[in-house]
Amino acid sequence: MDTVTATAEGSGQSFKFTISNLDDFSALPVHTQAGNRQAWGPAFVTERFGPGLFFRLRLRVSADSKRSLAISLASVKDITTPALSISWEAKAVSRTGEVEYCSRPVCSTLQSGGGPSSFVTLAEFEKNKMMKKENAVVVIAVVKSPLPTPSLQSPIAMDVLYGSITCKQPSNLRFVLFSARTSSGFLSNPRSYFAPKALLMNSCGPDGLGGSFEECVRLWGGLWMEDDDVVGCRTATTEYRDSDSDFDFDCSMAEVKSEFDVAMESSENIEDFVGKTVVFLNIAARTWEALLFYLLTGFIVFAPEGQNCTAFIQKFKAAYPARPTPVSCKSMYRLADKLGMEELKKRALVHLEAYLSQNTILDEFFSEFTSRHKEVLEMELPHIMKHWKILKASPELAAKIKEVTTGTMEHACAAMMALLPRFEISKS
Repeated sequence: MDTVTATAEGSGQSFKFTISNLDDFSALPVHTQAGNRQAWGPAFVTERFGPGLFFRLRLRVSADSKRSLAISLASVKDITTPALSISWEAKAVSRTGEVEYCSRPVCSTLQSGGGPSSFVTLAEFEKNKMMKKENAVVVIAVVKSPLPTPSLQSPIAMDVLYGSITCKQPSNLRFVLFSARTSSGFLSNPRSYFAPKALLMNSCGPDGLGGSFEECVRLWGGLWMEDDDVVGCRTATTEYRDSDSDFDFDCSMAEVKSEFDVAMESSENIEDFVGKTVVFLNIAARTWEALLFYLLTGFIVFAPEGQNCTAFIQKFKAAYPARPTPVSCKSMYRLADKLGMEELKKRALVHLEAYLSQNTILDEFFSEFTSRHKEVLEMELPHIMKHWKILKASPELAAKIKEVTTGTMEHACAAMMALLPRFEISKS
C-alpha cells in the first residue's frame, strides 16, 4: 500500500486537512474500543491554537462496515486548561474546492482539564463519486467563537501591577473570609485578602453595583468592620451550607468549645491592618481568592465536578503552589451572579455543562443550586430531553418526583413544572 499523505495546515482559527490517496486512507488499520461497535483509524492533528485547542481527523468504520471521515475539536490535557464552549464549522470539499461534499456547524463543550469532544461524521466514501474519482479530499475546519485567553484587559489591573513593581502601595481594602466551617455552620480559619476598591468597582456589572460601593458591599452580604469588631466575627456562623461550596469541613472544632477558645485559636490567622475591613460570612475564602486573581489576570481554574475533585486539587497545588486553589464552578457562579459579572458566570456555566451526563443530570436538575438560578435550569433542561427516553421510565426520576410531591424537596417545584409537559398523559 502506498504511503498515506494527510497534511494539516492553517493559522489562527482556520485549518485545512488535505488527504491524498484516499483509497489507502480508507484501508488504514483500525481498532475497536471496548464497548464500542465502531472502529477507528489513526488520528491526524493540527497545530495547537488558542488555549491549547487542536482538530483531529480520523477514519471511522461503522458497525455495518461503512467508512467515513470524522473530525473533532480537542483541547490539551492539562490541569490548567479551562472548560470551553466553542462553535466551529467543518466541511469536506474536492481537491479543487469546486465541489462541497458536506458542511456541518458544530458546538463543542470541552471539559476543564482538557480532552476531546465527540467526533462529527463528514462524508461517507461510497456516496461521493467525485471523491472516489479524485482519490482525495480536503477538510476545512473554521472556529467561529472568539477564543478566550488570559489577559490583562482591565486598566485597573495594569495600574495595580505597575504600582506593585514600583513599590507604590495602592489604596487597599482588607477582606476577611473564612476557609472552613462545621456541619452546623460555625466558621473557622479566617484569611485576609487585599485589593483596591476600584478593582471591584470597575469589574462589577450594573446588577452588582446599584449604589455606592459601601452599599453594594452590604448587598453582597459584607460587613464593614473596624479592627476591634473583627474579633467578634471570628466566632460567627454562616447560613450558607450548600455541599458544593468551597468551604472546607472543619471536624476538629467540637461544638462544646467555647466561643472564647475558638476566637483565641483563630486570632493568630488575622494580620494587623490599618484601614477599612470587610468581612464576608457567606463566601468561602477560596472563592474570593480565585475571584481577585481572575480580576487581575483573566485566569481561573474550576475544580471538576464529582469524585475526582480532591485528587485534581492536590495535583494542581503540587504543580502550581503559588496560584489560587481550583474552586467550585457553582460557588463562583453564585458570586458572579451577585456581583453582576456576566462573563465569569458564563465560564462557570460552561464548566458545569461539560460534566452533565445521563448519570448526573437528574441530581443537578433537582438540586437546590438549580432551583435558585433560572439560567441554570434552562441550560440543563435540554440535557434532560437528550436522555428522556431512558430517564422518563427510570426509578431515579420516580424517586425525585416522589420527593417533590411529598414535600421533602420543595425547592425543586420549578424543575418539576418544567418537566410536566414532557410526560404523556394516557386517556382511560
